[in-house]
Amino acid sequence: MNISRRHIAKAMVFAASSCLVHRSYAQTETAEKPVPKPYRDVSVPADKGHIIFFFDFLCPFCAKYHPSFMRWAPTVPKSIRVSSVPVVNAGNAATMRDQIIAARCFFAAKELATPDQLNRFVSAVYINVSNGVPFSSQSGWITAVQSAGLDLGKFGKGISASSQLGSIRDSAKQVALYMLDATPSVAIDGKYVVTPDNVGGNQEYFFTLINGLASKILVG
Repeated sequence: MNISRRHIAKAMVFAASSCLVHRSYAQTETAEKPVPKPYRDVSVPADKGHIIFFFDFLCPFCAKYHPSFMRWAPTVPKSIRVSSVPVVNAGNAATMRDQIIAARCFFAAKELATPDQLNRFVSAVYINVSNGVPFSSQSGWITAVQSAGLDLGKFGKGISASSQLGSIRDSAKQVALYMLDATPSVAIDGKYVVTPDNVGGNQEYFFTLINGLASKILVG
């Protein structure tokens, strides 16, 4: 099946995504055309042994895949680092502002939360988005924090922590290094990038593929 997904413009530091819709690359193949690989090769040596889920809270397909990724992450061997990273990428100023707000809140929650609490926080944010709650709404973030059982005072301090700027810059840098063009995207070992389009929107195959590529870390 074809899947539409949230597209992000070619990356520039400290910018935001544009939302475009297109058909999956998976078209009818002729005998003369080679079958494309179900992933994209990249080269980011600094992320060797690292699996990264790039997401955007405004992306409905991230809302579908993110909870499954967070359930999948604990099954990965401890020798492999796994993380979720909110995208900060090229686009217009209004979307950039929203992405930076979302990134600040995610990083603040991540510092305080257990894995289960972070799952609840993430789910609450996606629900807020689906209900039309803007990122500028303080009450929306308070609801997400309370749903996760996090300390609201510590969360507030975390949003303005000095480490926030570095985390946001790192996100923008990674979006650029991986030349991401859509969310969700999963980067594996600094060598491969997989999106739902690569598997025709089949979520089961998506995670099977990620498992297979992750296994290369262990043997390589």
